[in-house]
Amino acid sequence: MPAALPNSRLDQVATALRAEYDVIRLLGEGGMAAVYLARERSLKRLVAIKVLDPELAASAVFRARFQREAEMAAQLHHANIVPIYRVGEAGGVSFFTMGYVDGESLADRMKRERQIPLGDALRIGSEIAAALGSAHRRGIVHRDVKPQNVLIERESGRVLVTDFGIARAAMAEPRESADGDPLTGVGMVMGTPRYMSPEQAAGTRELSPASDLYALGLILYECIGGTYPYKLGAPPNFLVAHLTQRPIPLVSVVGDVPQEFEAVVERLLAKDPGDRFGNADDVVAGLGAGDTPRERARPAVPRGPAFLASARRRQAAFWGIAALLVAGVIGAIRTGAARRSSLPNGVDPRQSILIGFFTNTREQASLEWLRVGGVELLAQSLARWE
Repeated sequence: MPAALPNSRLDQVATALRAEYDVIRLLGEGGMAAVYLARERSLKRLVAIKVLDPELAASAVFRARFQREAEMAAQLHHANIVPIYRVGEAGGVSFFTMGYVDGESLADRMKRERQIPLGDALRIGSEIAAALGSAHRRGIVHRDVKPQNVLIERESGRVLVTDFGIARAAMAEPRESADGDPLTGVGMVMGTPRYMSPEQAAGTRELSPASDLYALGLILYECIGGTYPYKLGAPPNFLVAHLTQRPIPLVSVVGDVPQEFEAVVERLLAKDPGDRFGNADDVVAGLGAGDTPRERARPAVPRGPAFLASARRRQAAFWGIAALLVAGVIGAIRTGAARRSSLPNGVDPRQSILIGFFTNTREQASLEWLRVGGVELLAQSLARWE
């Protein structure tokens, strides 16, 4: 009876933590953990408890990553960051407790309102940037900045950034878990594709604070424009868009957007990290003043010969790869008749093509985007065929 599973897990967590917490209800679930609302017995306050998924908790690598998440997030003390209170294990449950925010996520508000008033968007963006700036000064890059990880307090309207779930110290040396597995492997693309920076989509592990600022630019664009800054195919080709497309001008989406605000967003969305703001504090200043510093009031998206040549090379590579991939698929179709007997029941080999992810056998981070992006491009090309 699948419907009973969530309650069963809630009961397990409540039993494991009952010595210190009264677990009330499930608040939400992510890829690695679930978050529960609870009341801390000793201080009689509401807290949010993040509990690692039991299947993942069976892995020493994931337990180490979860522990590292809590340790890093606990270093951050800022009015716009959800505080971490403690981390621990009890009754086979790996967890940490953090402040409970009575309100909604920015994703909820964006879904409800679609377009957020400019004044509110400026304030929200400034508070997100202030939170990121505090983390960046401690050498921590969030790596998963998105509306779902931005909470808005109901009573005060204060913005708090949460879930540094895949954050890592930007200046720390790569390290391995106790069983020898890397916690963040070479070329491993981690984060949410919709809000990844180009360098993150390309598989770069050593991300800089500029990667978080790119994600902030995406959030601001969506808040004001009510739409995504790139043209997406079906299925959505987020990684391809981040790497190859220039943003649709915000003024063409929202005709009355102030030029100064558009300049800030445009600069945040620059493909080259070096062409974005130098730090989050500059973003706060730019959003607060409605302008970027005069000496930086150049277009954010680089348009020089070197960038254009690089963009042309990426596009040429894409279409060249697409041609090879399509040719390969056609060849596979022609030679695959002998294998039809092994197809699942109900699958017509004359009308079906199975496309799987590629393997980056060279383990070269700069090629990692092709592992997923190449499949997306191929799927789009084939989808145009009648």
